[in-house]
Amino acid sequence: MDHQFKTDFVTVYGFNFAAAAADLGVSEQTILRWYQGNPNPLARRLVSIMARGYLPEYAPFDTWQIVGTELHTPWGNFPAAEVEYLKQYKWQARTLSARFRSLPGAYKELEERLNRILGESEELRTIIKRMNGV
Repeated sequence: MDHQFKTDFVTVYGFNFAAAAADLGVSEQTILRWYQGNPNPLARRLVSIMARGYLPEYAPFDTWQIVGTELHTPWGNFPAAEVEYLKQYKWQARTLSARFRSLPGAYKELEERLNRILGESEELRTIIKRMNGV
């Protein structure tokens, strides 16, 4: 008895042996025989791939599944939009991190300008005090 085949078969076809027979190109009797314990190796592999959402059979994909529009992994579930826009997210992260890294230089420049303005304002204050005779 191949428990994994049964689990995968039910995931893909439920108990609709007629649909499975039509998809796999064999008789319902053959499907029933495979289900009861002796599945064809190619059918086992195909049903396994279909149950996992057409993902590869090797690690790390062997533990992943596609359910509806989500990719289910051991590390969490990801909607299709997240996977679709991954490159855009990475580009945005690189761009924003570059801007963030340039902030200390911009801050330093602003601080120098502020100190220069404060120095000039002190000079103007001194001149005004002298003019008023204080």
